Amino acid sequence: MIVSFADDDTLAFHRGDATTAFAEVARLAGSKLDQLDAATDVRDVNRPSNHLQVVRKHRRRGRRWLIPLTGDWGVGFEWPPGSGGPVLVGVVGPPSMPPAPARAVA
Repeated sequence: MIVSFADDDTLAFHRGDATTAFAEVARLAGSKLDQLDAATDVRDVNRPSNHLQVVRKHRRRGRRWLIPLTGDWGVGFEWPPGSGGPVLVGVVGPPSMPPAPARAVA
């Protein structure tokens, strides 16, 4: 079971609240979040189709994992020993588009 979320958008998306934050990868992200929610160990999501990757190792907190989705999108999480499930779960994606330049008013 997912213990905590990294951000409010991922939490709202997982709850089924209306959000456009991950519209590009909604179906795939939802599937991976459901897999994480059902998992009792990180090995449960270590399937060939998930392409699970370690993106960071930390001496005390353990590892930061990533399940790539498509393009620059993925689901990141940590699974510290004794936590009972994944923590800091978040759908991560490309940086936000820069704002459009302001137009001069004539």
